[in-house]
Amino acid sequence: SVNWKNLYRAANWAYTIYKYVTAMPVSMFTSQSEKDRILGEAAFIRSLTYFYMARIWGDVPIVNLSIESSDQLVTDDGYIVRIPRSPELEVLDLALADCNKAISLLQYSAPGKTGWAITANKGSAEALKAHLTLWYASRDNSNAAMIQQSIDAATSCINNSGASLIDYVAEG
Repeated sequence: SVNWKNLYRAANWAYTIYKYVTAMPVSMFTSQSEKDRILGEAAFIRSLTYFYMARIWGDVPIVNLSIESSDQLVTDDGYIVRIPRSPELEVLDLALADCNKAISLLQYSAPGKTGWAITANKGSAEALKAHLTLWYASRDNSNAAMIQQSIDAATSCINNSGASLIDYVAEG
């Protein structure tokens, strides 16, 4: 049986955060960049969640609303609202759009900065885009445009993120 409850819960939280934070004035935050960071992290989580679901199940339902009450899940005549599965490439399109939002809103981070390695940043969003677009290409007849987006995202991450590959088997 398909158990995607926790993934949809994460995607819903991210969507809800994005929805409400977008509507908040910048004065509620320490800066525009702090508001952008929160929005970018929410977009990253939603992108990662839908990408993960597409990789596991292919076609999955896309939920483009904030579920804040169980009343939203029941029709007026008492039936459970059913959302049909969307084709895998549409799910990947959604994940890519959210990933691009995250890249546009986040900044690069580095070891020692608050939240580094535990929160999303521009480098992790570019790495996600590299993986997502390469997966997309593999599911769409070796889509050359997606392969190029993957190369561009990986190159930007490598050249700008300050991250480096660690050889976990080398003696140090």
